[in-house]
Amino acid sequence: MPTWNAGGCGTRGKINGSGRIGEDMVILKRELGLKEINGKPEDPGKFHRAKLTVFGEEVIEKEVKPGGNAGRVYLPLDWVGKLVKIIRTD
Repeated sequence: MPTWNAGGCGTRGKINGSGRIGEDMVILKRELGLKEINGKPEDPGKFHRAKLTVFGEEVIEKEVKPGGNAGRVYLPLDWVGKLVKIIRTD
């Protein structure tokens, strides 16, 4: 198994001193059974729903209205300074 060599002059960023970081990383990923993750969803137009459990004091259901370059939801005045959680349901 390749090992990372981070010390010494002229060896920084090399694996086993070979300088083939890309090839050695591919071999290491195969040996460890790792998959490449690119951070993009499989179907970018489709969102998957999740079941969430939230504990709280009150629930208010409202529609988000346009507000400049963002969306806006007005909440009761007594909620000012309180912690809220916003969950998009559709």
